[in-house]
Amino acid sequence: KELQNIISGFRFNKKLNEIISKINEKLYNAKDPFDFKNCIDLIRALLNELCISIALAIQDKKQIQPTLPTDSMGRAEQYFSDKRVAFLTKSESEFLVKYNTFISDAGVHALQSEREHARISRNLVIELGLFLMEKLKKYLS
Repeated sequence: KELQNIISGFRFNKKLNEIISKINEKLYNAKDPFDFKNCIDLIRALLNELCISIALAIQDKKQIQPTLPTDSMGRAEQYFSDKRVAFLTKSESEFLVKYNTFISDAGVHALQSEREHARISRNLVIELGLFLMEKLKKYLS
């Protein structure tokens, strides 16, 4: 709920909060490896949309235009690391990329996924989302 409240405070797309609710519902009701894979797909969609929303918020408030459109998680991460923006440190950026690779390998590019991969992916996306949103609050103030 905490991440959903923070997202609502930024007036980001309401679908972000719907995705979080859907992740929790699907993970709770998952019965087989195909269900867990679907959970991880939603987790990756959440990360992607959250990063794009944060990049757009920075662009809007700080008026720092990206060299490429921030229409994907990868491009948003590149924007965060841009020296003009400096939203993420090098190690934070590397963690974001590694986490995205993990959920891509564990879910998106897999036909089936393990319960443990879905659980850790869900927990990490919530914590990473909180981290990014708190960092955004400080960055924009």
